[in-house]
Amino acid sequence: MHAAQSSPASASAQPAAERRFPSAAAIGPHLHRHHAAQLHACRAVQRSLPLVAPVADTYNPLSRPAKRAVQFNKVYLTPCRAVPLTSAASASDKRCTLGGKDVMPTEREKMLAGDLYNPLDPELVRARERARDLCQTLNNTRESQQQERRSVLIELLASGADTVWIQPPFYCDYGTNIHLGTRVFFNFNCIVLDVCEVKIGDYTLFGSGVQILTPLHPNNAALRRQQEFGKPIEIGADVWVGSGTLILAGVRIGSRSVIGAGSIVTRDIPADVFAAGNPCRVIREIAD
Repeated sequence: MHAAQSSPASASAQPAAERRFPSAAAIGPHLHRHHAAQLHACRAVQRSLPLVAPVADTYNPLSRPAKRAVQFNKVYLTPCRAVPLTSAASASDKRCTLGGKDVMPTEREKMLAGDLYNPLDPELVRARERARDLCQTLNNTRESQQQERRSVLIELLASGADTVWIQPPFYCDYGTNIHLGTRVFFNFNCIVLDVCEVKIGDYTLFGSGVQILTPLHPNNAALRRQQEFGKPIEIGADVWVGSGTLILAGVRIGSRSVIGAGSIVTRDIPADVFAAGNPCRVIREIAD
């Protein structure tokens, strides 16, 4: 028997946590060494976890994504195997494993992760219909029906609905991806297209007709017929956004900044500045 091979008795005596992944020495010289490093990382992570708890590549809309133990490839970990995916892999090829079976991410999971997804997926269609029905209910209320408005907003939005002030009409794609701080204000005719998360800090004000737009479409025409993607938007606390402003996908606006009316915000805006124009750019700092 080859000196590097283990006997059946020694293999059976090996702890269960050690048997989930082969050692780097056992995977053979044909495997690239960074794959071996991935297996080492998998084993290290799994030793600290219960046997029944899989480790999945998740997307938390309330916090920034945590750094993975392996940075050069996405790795989906479960108690049974690891599937490395190179950056060249397409979104449709991304999969994890559960119970030894390959599991493809849902279209909703792809959407929230910023990957290409099919917007006509039945789950997403139902979610949009729900949001539009709730928006219609909200927009049909009268000023005396504040309690009814509050109930609709609590059902529609992911967070912050207990203190937000929205002056109807208001429109959004899903609502469940809109996270608001304390006492955010939307004036008439605001639109939030939330295919990715939209995070807005405390006491931020939006003038009438502001649009917050996370969706994007591929430049390739054939691909654009079937799929789209998006990028999240983050707006800090105590921001004032003037009427008619468009805030485009992937933008971050720092706290206490002021955006002039009619601006088109295509890039990040730092905190404590006045910015305006098309494209929106910093005009001056706010000193007081």
